[in-house]
Amino acid sequence: MSLICVSVDLAACSSDTAQGKTAPPSASSAPALDHVHGLGVNPADDTLYIASHSGVYQVTQDGAVERVADRYQDTMGFAVVGPGNFLASGHPDLIESNDAAKTWTALSLIFHV
Repeated sequence: MSLICVSVDLAACSSDTAQGKTAPPSASSAPALDHVHGLGVNPADDTLYIASHSGVYQVTQDGAVERVADRYQDTMGFAVVGPGNFLASGHPDLIESNDAAKTWTALSLIFHV
């Protein structure tokens, strides 16, 4: 696997909406990748995934970095637990994806009382 240099923005995580998704930035200011929270390799296909303040990205075979499913969510505490199976802290819930970050399901609703 090749080494990939990622630019990390160390800004605070404070732009979340009530549903745990950050509002998408305007097209003119949209970062390619910002504020990395975690890295993981999917054992299903050896793809590198990057969890960030603005969503989950994957590194393609040609080295390009692409946002998965065009989701703008703050994905923290990221872990790959099996082929296509990811866990993360979704601000504030524990969330799980069974389709390599295309969709997420809340596992805990700790703050949804």
